[in-house]
Amino acid sequence: MTKDPRYGAVKVLIEEGYINYFKDIFLHLPKSVLGFDMGINNTRITRLIGHPDQFTIKELNRIATLIDIKPMKIIHLVYGQLQMEQGKLTKNN
Repeated sequence: MTKDPRYGAVKVLIEEGYINYFKDIFLHLPKSVLGFDMGINNTRITRLIGHPDQFTIKELNRIATLIDIKPMKIIHLVYGQLQMEQGKLTKNN
């Protein structure tokens, strides 16, 4: 199976600091692509993008593997999104 080339673009955007929140991944990678590659239906992937704290560690690890980044970076993106949504961080922090 050939991996979607947009994973590589997302990797670069994360590494260069252009993606700071988990949900921003999906400005560049369709949720349907990630959902298909993970075996998650569209309804669940949509819910998880809005509530990434509901992903399992195993699922976050799989996302990191698909993007080819360290799992802790995905966890950091999830945490950043949760903090931003709680109003503790601004987009510029």
